[in-house]
Amino acid sequence: GRPIIQPYPRELEEWVVLPKSGRRVIIRPVLAEDEPAHRAFHELQSPESIRYRFFQYRKHFSREDVAQMVQIDYDREMVFIANAPREDGEGEETLGTVRTWTDADNLRCEFAVMVHDRMKGEGLGVALMQKMIDYCRAKGTVEMVGDVLPDNRPMLQLAEHLGFEIHYNTEEEVMDLTLVLNEPEKDWQRERLEQTSH
Repeated sequence: GRPIIQPYPRELEEWVVLPKSGRRVIIRPVLAEDEPAHRAFHELQSPESIRYRFFQYRKHFSREDVAQMVQIDYDREMVFIANAPREDGEGEETLGTVRTWTDADNLRCEFAVMVHDRMKGEGLGVALMQKMIDYCRAKGTVEMVGDVLPDNRPMLQLAEHLGFEIHYNTEEEVMDLTLVLNEPEKDWQRERLEQTSH
């Protein structure tokens, strides 16, 4: 039979207050109906922020691109978005997003995070990453990994703050980030991690 798509996990919704501005934002799993706000979020980003996130400059995001970002199987991947009421009162806007893809054995997940340019320095990146770290740790995932461009100083500082190990990958010319979430309990987990470690 076809795999069952997990229902929207409403219990993961959480209101947070950003430490510097005092602004309240809701961090919650993404929904398919977030597509318009998600597209606006990406298209308002600076070219540098887009390059840091996608490792290349992109001027346009098609409807299909954005649909793939917001229509997810919550069992295999997770996307948390940070939303807040728009300043003009017209609905909500997306201010940040963090995504993980988890392998079939729940051994390792890969993350990507992006915060709206005008929210830099507000502590939103820390809040999003901590939310995802806590979620993946509770799910039993052993390790979180990510790749960051060497000139992306804000992300490298954030990763260091969160306890990631950081190593330069000479082959790919990126910084490899690794965070142990749970100690491996089984031999096959240890062996797999050793085989696939950067």
